[in-house]
Amino acid sequence: MKIVDLIIEQKLLEISIKSLKISIEKLKLKKRELPFVNFKDLFLDKTFKLIPEINQATKMDHLKMLNDLGDNISALSILTDKKYFKGSLSFLKEIKNDFKKPVIQNDFIISNYQIYEAYLSGADTIILIAEILNLMQLKDFYLLGKKLGMNVIIKIHNEKSITKVNQINPEIVLVSSRNLDTMKVSVDRLDGILSLLPENSIKIAEGGIKDKYTFNKVKELKYDALILGSIFLKQENPINFVENLIKE
Repeated sequence: MKIVDLIIEQKLLEISIKSLKISIEKLKLKKRELPFVNFKDLFLDKTFKLIPEINQATKMDHLKMLNDLGDNISALSILTDKKYFKGSLSFLKEIKNDFKKPVIQNDFIISNYQIYEAYLSGADTIILIAEILNLMQLKDFYLLGKKLGMNVIIKIHNEKSITKVNQINPEIVLVSSRNLDTMKVSVDRLDGILSLLPENSIKIAEGGIKDKYTFNKVKELKYDALILGSIFLKQENPINFVENLIKE
């Protein structure tokens, strides 16, 4: 069984357990307590945006680190899958309480239950993975996220999903450098898909960065932003790492 299939299987189990405690009907009645920050508005000035990704397992003072990064970053991606990516929604909510820039939830969404959870936890933006959803699910989840006031990113891993994505014509598309079958990453995966995306969409690259050379390679491809994935999580000094990347 592929890793992504195991993840989806785990998600189905988690949702069924949560639904026994709090039904989706009750979730829908809850009010969001945290304010929204519009992720899409970041791109009005047409400058390249850097977005680090974190989870609760990284051993650091997250808020101090984010404050130290300052204007070098434009938003934050937070992993919320617990079993495979060491994240949680409670961690997202904790960060959102003090972080004033847009917060993206990065997870494997397969149910509208998860979308309501993300909304109530403080996510400003959610990610929908094209390869794990059929067209109807992708459309329905996209519209639900927008209805709740969140920005919605559609994430794509290969050219096979282009037709599905283009039928929705999303405002924001994320191209992953990760092979969804093997979970291995390579920056070379980011090139071929770019020209096939909706012309007017905001285009974000994810992962594959190893050093300044690969960072510049992504910038040269004319993406609008980059999510720094696993490489950022592994840094002992993430401040220096980011500063060295963006230094001219």
